[in-house]
Amino acid sequence: MTLKNKIIIGGAHMGQIILDNIKKSEFYGFLDDNKKVKNNIGELSDISKFKKKSFIIAIANPHIRARLFKYLIDNKFKLFNCISKFSHVSKSSKIGKGIFVDNFVKIYPFANIKDGAAIFSHSAIGTYCKISENTIISPKCSFASNTSIGKNCFIGAGVTVQEHIKIGNNCFIAAGEIVRINLANNKALMKNKVFNLTSKFIKKIPYLKKKLIKI
Repeated sequence: MTLKNKIIIGGAHMGQIILDNIKKSEFYGFLDDNKKVKNNIGELSDISKFKKKSFIIAIANPHIRARLFKYLIDNKFKLFNCISKFSHVSKSSKIGKGIFVDNFVKIYPFANIKDGAAIFSHSAIGTYCKISENTIISPKCSFASNTSIGKNCFIGAGVTVQEHIKIGNNCFIAAGEIVRINLANNKALMKNKVFNLTSKFIKKIPYLKKKLIKI
C-alpha cells in the first residue's frame, strides 16, 4: 500500500493542477493560509509538523517560491517532482528538485531544468535550453534551442523565445511576446518594450507582488 506522503504548498489554481498529476493514494493534503481550501491540513506556519513528508511548491509568484524553496532546503525537507505522464522529457535532459511539468510539455535533449522551476501545459523547451531556479513558464510557451532563462522569472502564456537568447534573473515577460533580444536582470518585456522592473512596476503585476509569508 502506498503511503500518503506528498504535501502541496498552495491549494489554489496551481495546487489543483498539480493534484491532478499525482496519485491520490500518495496525496496527504495542502498547506495553505486559506482555511477554506479543500483538503487543507494547515497553514504555512504549520510546516514543521510535517517534516517526514515530501513537498512541492504550488505558488506562481517566483519570489515567494524562492523564499519557500530556500527554507525547505535549509531545513532539510524532502522535495518531490511532479511530471505529467502526458509530457515528454528527454532522457538526456537534466531535471532538478521540486520541479513541476504539466500536461503535453516537451523537454528536448540536453535541456537543463533547475530546482523549483514550473512548466505549464503545451510548452516546448528546446535543446540545450536552461530554465533556472523558481522560474514559472506559463502555458503554450516556446523556447528555441540554446536559450537561457534566469532565476525567479515569470514567463507569460504564449511567449516565444528565439534561439540563443539570454534572459536575466527576476524578469517578467508579458503574455504573447516574442523575445528577440537579450534581457539583463530585473527587466520586463511588455508590448514589445523593455522596462526596468522597479518596485512600483511590480505592484501592478499580481504574479510578482511580494507578500509576507509566515513560516
